[in-house]
Amino acid sequence: MSNSNYTFDNYLIPTADYGTNMPPSDLGTQNNPYLVSDTSDLEKLALSVLHELDLNNVYFKQNEDITYNNDANIVPIGYKASGITPYTSSYNIVDIKSPFSGHYDGNNHSLKFNGTVTFSKLPGMGEFTSIPEYMGVFGWVKDGSVRNLNIQYNNIVSAPNLISCDYPDNPTANSNFANYFGGFAGCLENGIIERCAVTSSTFFLEIIEIWENLGGFVGINKGIVNDCFTNIYRLKGSNQYSSSPNFYCSMGPKLGRNQGFAGLAVENSGTITNCYSRIQNFDYNFTDGTNNNVGMFISNNTGTVSNSYWLSDAIYNGIYSGSQPPTGGSRTLAELQAQSTFIGWDFNNIWNICAAINDGMPYLRTSNEEQQSQIITFPTIPTKTYGDAPITLFATSTSDLPITYQSSNMAVATISGSTLTIVGAGTATITATQTGNCDYNAATPISQIFTVDKAQLTATADNKTREYGEANPPFTVTYSGWKNGDNVNSLTTQPTATCTATPTSNVGTYPITVSGGVATNYDFQYYDGTLIVTKATQEIPAPTMESNTITSITLNIVFGCEYNINDSDWQDSPIFEGLAPNTSYSFKQRMSETETHLASESPAVDFSTQSLNISENLLNNLNLYPNPTTGMLTIENGEWRIENVEIFDIYGRKLYFSTRPLVHSSTVNIDISHLSAGVYFLKINTETGMVVKKVLKE
Repeated sequence: MSNSNYTFDNYLIPTADYGTNMPPSDLGTQNNPYLVSDTSDLEKLALSVLHELDLNNVYFKQNEDITYNNDANIVPIGYKASGITPYTSSYNIVDIKSPFSGHYDGNNHSLKFNGTVTFSKLPGMGEFTSIPEYMGVFGWVKDGSVRNLNIQYNNIVSAPNLISCDYPDNPTANSNFANYFGGFAGCLENGIIERCAVTSSTFFLEIIEIWENLGGFVGINKGIVNDCFTNIYRLKGSNQYSSSPNFYCSMGPKLGRNQGFAGLAVENSGTITNCYSRIQNFDYNFTDGTNNNVGMFISNNTGTVSNSYWLSDAIYNGIYSGSQPPTGGSRTLAELQAQSTFIGWDFNNIWNICAAINDGMPYLRTSNEEQQSQIITFPTIPTKTYGDAPITLFATSTSDLPITYQSSNMAVATISGSTLTIVGAGTATITATQTGNCDYNAATPISQIFTVDKAQLTATADNKTREYGEANPPFTVTYSGWKNGDNVNSLTTQPTATCTATPTSNVGTYPITVSGGVATNYDFQYYDGTLIVTKATQEIPAPTMESNTITSITLNIVFGCEYNINDSDWQDSPIFEGLAPNTSYSFKQRMSETETHLASESPAVDFSTQSLNISENLLNNLNLYPNPTTGMLTIENGEWRIENVEIFDIYGRKLYFSTRPLVHSSTVNIDISHLSAGVYFLKINTETGMVVKKVLKE
C-alpha cells in the first residue's frame, strides 16, 4: 500500500511544539525518542505503522500511564491482513503487511482498558474489509522491540466479526489464514519483548469468528520474550460463524482447523526465558468440531523455553505439545507466590514480590518504585548440648517485618517459625532472612554457625561372679545419660566389656573394662566393673572300702582327703582300728579347702567289720615295735608266715612294697630311716589274712 498521502507530520508524535522551527535532527533516536502520552498518540503510532512509514530504529517512549476509561476501538500497532472490496462483477484482493519495526519503551507505565476493548476494522481504508492474521495491542512486531509495558484489561476484549470467505470464480483467492491473537502481541518475529505483562480482572475474547489461536500474551513467538508474565482471570474464545450478504462466504470445509489456546503463547519457535503465566479459567466454545490444543503456558513449542513457570491445572498440561523446558514447569499458586520458586530471577533490579500486589506473585519493578532498605540483627546462638530443650531465635529487622530462619543441616537442627529444635550433635549454619515487601527491599541474609556438643553417656560394666575353672560369663554394660528416647540402637558402634581373667586364673577379683563405643550424638565415659572368681565346689565321691578285719576297716585312699567314722573327728588315715567285730560303721571323706577349691564332704556310706575268725588270732599275735621309731621296725608274727609288707603315707601313696615270702621266722625287720618324719601305714599280708598298722616315724 502506498504511503504517498501520509507524512510524518500526519502520524508521528513530536516531543514538543517547535513552531516554525524544524524538530531536532535526532528526534526519534534512542536519546531523544518520540513521546507517547495519550490514546491519540497511540492511534497515530498505529496509523504510522499501518501506512508503512519507515520506523526502523525509530524510538518511542511512553511518559505516563494511558487509560481508556470508556469502550475503545483499537487499531493494532503492526498489521498483517488480506482484504477485499465489496462484491461486484469484479473484485480486488489487497494484502497489508505493515509490521512495527521500531522500539517502544513503556518506561514502566501501564496501558489500561476499563471498558470493552474491540480490535476494529481499519479506518481510513475506503470500501475495504480486512481479514487480519495477527491481532493484539501490538499486532505484528518484526525486527523491533517492546519493553517495560504493562497492559491491563478490566473488561471484555473482543474482535470484529471476521468472516472466512470463498471466491467461486477465483479459488486461489479463498481466505485460508492462520490467525493469531495475543493479549499483548499477535506475532513477534525476530524482535524482542521484555519486562512486559498482561493482567486482567476479566479478560475475554468474546466473539472470535475466524480466530484460530488465542494466547494470553502473544499469539505466535518467533523472537525473544524475556521477563514477562500473564495474570489473567479468564481466557475465553469461540468460533461462531455467520454469513454476510456482501460476500460469497460459506461454512464449508475450511472451518476444520486446529484451534490453539494458551496462557502465554500459542506457538513458540523462538526463545522464552524467565516468564510465567497464570490463567485462572479457560472458557472456549468451538462448535465446529475443531481440535482444541490447550496449554497452560504454550500450545505448541518448537523453540526454547527456560526458567519459566505456569499455574498447575488438573486438566491441562503446561505445554500441550513439543519439547518441555529443562528448568521451571508447573507450580501451585502457593509456589508461584514464593520467591524461592523462581531460581535465577533478578529480584533486585527486574522483579519484585509482595503479598499485596499481583495476587502475591512476582511483578515487574518500576523506575519510580522506591523501597527502603532493612538490616537484620541476629544475636549469637549459644553452643548447646545434644538433648537440650528447643530454643527461641530472636533475630530482628529494622523493618519490623517477620524473620524467616533456615538450617543448613537438618540432622543437627530443625526450625519451625522461630523455634529451633536440636536434632543431633554437630554444626549447622542458621540463616535469618527477610525477603521484603511492598515497602522494603529484601534484607541481606545473616548467617551464623550453630554448634551442638555431644551429650555425655556413661557406660558401666556390670559386675559378674564365677567359680574357679569356669569360662567367663557374658559381660554386659549399663548406660546412663540417654537423651530424646535414645537407646543402644542409636549408637553407631556399641562399646564392649572385656576381662583378662581366664578359667585357670586364681581366685580373686579382676577388672572388667569397657571401650570401643562410637556415636554421633554422645561422648562416652567408661567405668569398670569387677569379675569375682570364687573357689570352686569339689565333687567328692562316697568312700569305698579297701579291706576290713574283725576290728578294723581300711578305706581306699583318695589323695588330699580326710576321713571320719560315725561323724567323729576327722583323721588323715583311711584306717580305722579298734572296732567291734561284725559291726556296721558310717564313713565319710572330705577334701580340705585349697587356694582354688572349697572344702567338700562326701555322702556317708556304711561298712562292716568281719566276724571273729583266724584273723583275730593274727591280730592278737602280730606285734610292731618300736612305734614311734627313728628307722628300724620289727614285726613279730608269731606262727604265721608274712607274705609281703606295703607302706603308705597319709595321702594313700604307696612308698614301699616287699615281695613275698619275706621270712619264715617269727621276726621281720624293715628299715624306714629314709622316710620323712610323719605318720605311715603298714599293710601286712600273711597267709591267713591282712593287718594294717599305723607307725609314727620320728
